Order: sequence, then C-alpha cells, then structure tokens
Amino acid sequence: MPDRAELMRLARLGVSEIAARAKAGTLPPGARMLALKGAGAFVSAIASGDIADDATYEGRLGVCARCPNRVDETAPGADGPSSWCGRAFQPNDGGDGGPVTCGCLLLVKCLVKSEACPEHRW
Repeated sequence: MPDRAELMRLARLGVSEIAARAKAGTLPPGARMLALKGAGAFVSAIASGDIADDATYEGRLGVCARCPNRVDETAPGADGPSSWCGRAFQPNDGGDGGPVTCGCLLLVKCLVKSEACPEHRW
C-alpha cells in the first residue's frame, strides 16, 4: 500500500489532472464540480484514515484491471495513461443502456476503504 507521501501525491495527481483537463477544454463544465468533489472526498478519506489495507487495495485493482468498463486515458500534460471507471469524470447511471460507471480514477477509488464498485464487482 502507498505510504502517506504517496497518498498525497495521488491526491495532487487527481487535482492536477482535473486542472489539466479543464484548461485543455476536455473536461465538460458539468463534470468539473463532480471532479473537484471527488478529489475533496479522497483527501478527506485519507485524512480520516479511511484507507484500504494492502490486500484489499491490490484485489480491487486486479478486479478493475479485468473490468470491461475500465478506460485508459491520457490527460493533457500527463506522463502517461490513467485507468478510470468508465470515461474520466463522467459517471453513467446505466439509464442509457450502458454500464454503470462512476468516472473515478481507479488508483484513488480502490485506495479508499469505504468506496465500492458501482457494478458491485468489489
């Protein structure tokens, strides 16, 4: 499991990714608040100790790696692709017949103990 410094790096990555996408115009206006809310929730979870143990974290990442709803995207200015639950910052409630996804950065979502997969895979 990442140490506290790595957790904070992940939190900054989320904020940096949000800012890069907003600046590049690839983050739809409706998704901006969702993205900022998610980043804030992650920081709050980490600060309160809501961190999954190593086995849970690795297990969740493994399930997500095999999920057909995972999307790998490279944000403008990012070093490489990140894995997301569906399209980045664009949750889908399944009402359009598509899969239920949350739009979360998987490295972050899997790390928060109280989080759950929107399709109940973990």
